[in-house]
Amino acid sequence: SATLRVHVSADERYRFFVDGHEVGRGPERGSDQIWFYETYDLSLEAGEHVFTALVWRLGEIGPLAQISLAGGWLLQAEAPFDALLSTGSAAWECRPVPGLIFTRPGPHAADGAWFVQPNQTTDGALYPWGIEHGNGDGWTPVRWRDEYAGFAYGLQPIHRLQPATLPAQEAAPRAC
Repeated sequence: SATLRVHVSADERYRFFVDGHEVGRGPERGSDQIWFYETYDLSLEAGEHVFTALVWRLGEIGPLAQISLAGGWLLQAEAPFDALLSTGSAAWECRPVPGLIFTRPGPHAADGAWFVQPNQTTDGALYPWGIEHGNGDGWTPVRWRDEYAGFAYGLQPIHRLQPATLPAQEAAPRAC
């Protein structure tokens, strides 16, 4: 077995899976000057593993506190696994995920706070079950983007990455 450290982020949001099991979600909300990434230490047995990420960008219906600069997914593995796993060097693939529907709540109190978060509905008939394991058709090679933009005085990254400052988000069933 080996322990590998990966740093991940997305614009705007992600859920990260290894072999179909959720490892984490994020990124922590930042600003156009500070974009956060999370770090995960993965203990894996030798052999093949499937890394997947569900990434979405809400655009105009996103919460007012959500910033978006340029959509995408980033995974940077530390040596000796960097070339094997990192986006920009490894052979990542992507596909659309039908069945996830995001809608802005209405302006009435009963509809919820429209400025905080859109409503998510999952249409189980359309959702590609097993996608977290990399299953299904329609996967295509990703196009990677040079993250640097030219400015009069040199190159600056679009996303100025910083380590996350908050603890990992918790997702657990709760009794009502």
